[in-house]
Amino acid sequence: MLTTFKIADHKVVKLAECVDVPKIMIIYGQNGVGKSTLLHALKTSLEENDGKNNIIFVGDLARPEYASGTDHSDDPTSPIISFLSRLEKVRRNIIATSSSLRDNATASHVYEPLDRLLSELLPHLKFERVDKGDNLVPRSVFSRVHNSDAGTEVGLDQLTSAEVDVMCLFLPILDHQIQRKLTGPSEMGSKSNCRDTVVLMDSPSPFLSHDLQSRLLEYLRATVEEDGNIQFIIVTGSPALIDKATAEELFMLMPPDRPVGSVNQLVKASDMNMCLTPI
Repeated sequence: MLTTFKIADHKVVKLAECVDVPKIMIIYGQNGVGKSTLLHALKTSLEENDGKNNIIFVGDLARPEYASGTDHSDDPTSPIISFLSRLEKVRRNIIATSSSLRDNATASHVYEPLDRLLSELLPHLKFERVDKGDNLVPRSVFSRVHNSDAGTEVGLDQLTSAEVDVMCLFLPILDHQIQRKLTGPSEMGSKSNCRDTVVLMDSPSPFLSHDLQSRLLEYLRATVEEDGNIQFIIVTGSPALIDKATAEELFMLMPPDRPVGSVNQLVKASDMNMCLTPI
């Protein structure tokens, strides 16, 4: 788990230091102050100097890191197809080689992190199953659970672009959660899964409606409560996220010519005698 960091003299960021990084850290500030620069510098620093943590970077959906090694077609659902197909293969392999009730329980709960994500951020949508059939590409089936469409089954190609964006955004986190659930050797498992995981999120708000932005922190808090080995550091300009954050979670990145109290540009909300709304 990341407990402290210091980024100095990196482009517009002259000094951003935190000596007590919380499990959920929300960094905000005015446009151009260097929020994304800080996050990318932190990512580079962790990758170069930290061997204790898994690093997950959630950024530009046009180039999702999770999809590396997958089919980079023009189909925006291809990362989800790859993920669910791989997950279904793992689930069926567990069942086929099952030797205990524990194995059966693991197989039945493989999709729980996806179910939780949908219930929190896309509550009108429910994952049903993966149909293999005779197709080379298995068909992932969801259902609508609200309004006049309740009970209607839909495929990935029938989901809205917003629904696809939300799932793509969180695929790396879902993968982490599912790997934690799996026991014994599997194609999704890795010794690195025993390490803590630091998730760096760059401005997730453009992919989430205002309502979902408000629900995001609750989802992240529930994730941290369930898995004490995961940490989130998010840079954002979303008023919905900022308003929902506690004083312990919220930090403001000040312009380098306007530090508060010291040369450190990164100021904890609980230490600030000012309004916590974004500039």
